[in-house]
Amino acid sequence: MGFNFTDVQDSSFSPVDPGWYSARVDEAFFKDTRAGDGEFLSVKFALTSKAVEGRIVFSMYNVKNPNPKAVQIGFSQLVSMLVALGNDKSKMGSIEKPQILEMIDGKELNIKLKIKKDDTYGDKNEITSYKKLEEKKEDKSDIPF
Repeated sequence: MGFNFTDVQDSSFSPVDPGWYSARVDEAFFKDTRAGDGEFLSVKFALTSKAVEGRIVFSMYNVKNPNPKAVQIGFSQLVSMLVALGNDKSKMGSIEKPQILEMIDGKELNIKLKIKKDDTYGDKNEITSYKKLEEKKEDKSDIPF
């Protein structure tokens, strides 16, 4: 028996081109830092835009760190993501970890990606901005009338 690889996409980890993409939160969990003196939220986004559907982007949000600036940046990015996912910032107040995971799990939004140069691990995508997912419009280009 032979294998047909004609329609199989490469599982490359090369970054996608910079720009806006629709994405879904596929996985999220809190994890301690390697140094053991901090904690971050790790989020796996699956891109859902047609041209890159199925590609994966990871992002981490510092929630506990000896450097207060790192926490400030992490919280700012996390709030931006939560708002883009449709959560009301004025109602957030103090949120527990399980609530955060519930607020993002399986939800969709638009993310703006750039390519971050990394000589050690290879270039990767980095999220620079978030937007609420606008209503998906049906692609009518294949309709024959």
